[in-house]
Amino acid sequence: MYSLVFRKKVLSVREKENLSKNDLYCVGWGVKLYSPTHSMKEVSQRFCVGKASVMRWSKSLIPKVPQKSPAKLNWEATKRDVEENPDSYIRERAAKFGVSFSGVQYALARLGLTRKKTLHPS
Repeated sequence: MYSLVFRKKVLSVREKENLSKNDLYCVGWGVKLYSPTHSMKEVSQRFCVGKASVMRWSKSLIPKVPQKSPAKLNWEATKRDVEENPDSYIRERAAKFGVSFSGVQYALARLGLTRKKTLHPS
């Protein structure tokens, strides 16, 4: 992620050098077209950043922060449940806690709990 200072610098250079205007460029056979993305390409090449980044910065300098949803699964309760019911399947735990199969699987992996290795149920 680029700093806010760097983003402002890129856009200020674009404005100072009049690269924000639609520049003419030659296609061939004497035909000239206006290209609004031409200046984005020049700025992105000059600062070694992607053209999409410059376009996104021109709309908003402040980066969007992804919203993280709160965890539905209490890991301590999961750990207690594994100790109390070691023979339960992951799908049973998911139904018990009201979360997805993969959510329980992820929690068990993060807690360092692997599948049981005994041949006979306890």
